[in-house]
Amino acid sequence: STDPDTESVTGTAPPGAALTLTVMRPADDDAVGDVYDFRLAERRAVQAGLDGRWAIDFGAAGGPDHPPIDIEPQLWGEAVLARPDGHFIVRTWAPVRILAGLGVGFVAGFGPPGEDIALTLRDAAGDVIVQRHVAAESAPWGDGFPHWFSDITDPLGKEVPTEAGDTLEVAVGGSTASLEFPPIEAASHVGDDRVTGRTSPDAPLDLSVWTPSGAEYRATGMAEVDGAFAFDLAPQIDLVYNASVTLEVHVGRHRVWHDVHVPGLVLDLDSGSLFGSAEPDLAVTLLLEREGR
Repeated sequence: STDPDTESVTGTAPPGAALTLTVMRPADDDAVGDVYDFRLAERRAVQAGLDGRWAIDFGAAGGPDHPPIDIEPQLWGEAVLARPDGHFIVRTWAPVRILAGLGVGFVAGFGPPGEDIALTLRDAAGDVIVQRHVAAESAPWGDGFPHWFSDITDPLGKEVPTEAGDTLEVAVGGSTASLEFPPIEAASHVGDDRVTGRTSPDAPLDLSVWTPSGAEYRATGMAEVDGAFAFDLAPQIDLVYNASVTLEVHVGRHRVWHDVHVPGLVLDLDSGSLFGSAEPDLAVTLLLEREGR
């Protein structure tokens, strides 16, 4: 298991076994979001005790060429056991980060690849709403990258949207994490190119904006002591109808996102198509009239 608070990785192996632990970093140190290109950054040796238990503290220096390492996402690695017959046994390790949306019925994040997922969703009163287990062999992250995904569904397979005040408990392999969903109230204002709202007091925020023309803009901010926040986008980007706006609230090492899209319609006369965005589950009626008919 991995504990990023103590910078430690622990496990079990045959008594007295010698293991090598590797550390993988993103190839691009400035990478954000999901990363699929990593480089080997560190190797450290550890030996299991007579009871088979082993532990390594990456927060301590491992020698002149092995400085302390802060094992937060996006770092991960492998515990490698070399067998006497020349074969290897490998298990991955990684700190767990939860990336969850408010008001949606699925969750993703960062964690050891190829491991089972167990999740429990509790409401504000502490009552269990959802318990779910996803076997490693059916997981879509079986490509060896440290990302995981799960639906949040009831026993009948119906999605259960998350709400502010809910708590999500996640176990990926031997690593665990929990997240309490903060309140997020936000609105996008086309007229003055602003995104405003309210969330947890003093919470760090990330804002991402994409417009139909392909323009992109990212910004960071901080909620006030009362939870209020405001992003002034002008003159960096013009907030227009059909723009996609996503707000991410930092909850420790975890993230909770909420879409604050700007609804609108686009009529393409060349292709005869109509597309756009609106609020979820909105019933849409389309009426087409031609002049003189």
